[in-house]
Amino acid sequence: MTQTHYDDIGLGAVVERSRWIFTVRKAEPFEKRVEVPIHEDRVRYKPYTRLFYRFVVTGALLGPKGDDFVGKPVEAAHWNTDTDLHCYRLYEVEKVGKSPIYERYETKADLHREKELILFLSWQKGDEFRYITYESMSKKMEVLREIERIRKDVRVVYPSSEPSPPPDGAPPFP
Repeated sequence: MTQTHYDDIGLGAVVERSRWIFTVRKAEPFEKRVEVPIHEDRVRYKPYTRLFYRFVVTGALLGPKGDDFVGKPVEAAHWNTDTDLHCYRLYEVEKVGKSPIYERYETKADLHREKELILFLSWQKGDEFRYITYESMSKKMEVLREIERIRKDVRVVYPSSEPSPPPDGAPPFP
């Protein structure tokens, strides 16, 4: 990679992008590093190291079947890790430098000092999650207000029984 650029987003945007929002405590060991090969020639091209944080879910604030996760461990890598891997591979193997633009939320939480956090997850594949960010438990009421705001903003549109007329110049329905 050559240079990373950031677009700052607020807590409301983080909540909107989250599939699950959990309260969590750190699991032991807390960090897990996984080396991902970037080329068949593993001597010449060193692997990309993907960092996972390990948590135990203590509560579910948002998400499908969120309560099913309570008491269970989750491992999460940052949601930009796949783009980082792609850019790393391009740079190391093909000597092409890319400058990604990432969304970033400025949390006040200290990941290594706080005993319990709010974790915002974007997706899951098997046992592997991607997290957007984390926040201090002191922001829990603000997070709950954002969840409620989003729920109120969701509008369900039911299709009518009659098809819509085609746009101007389009052929009519058969």
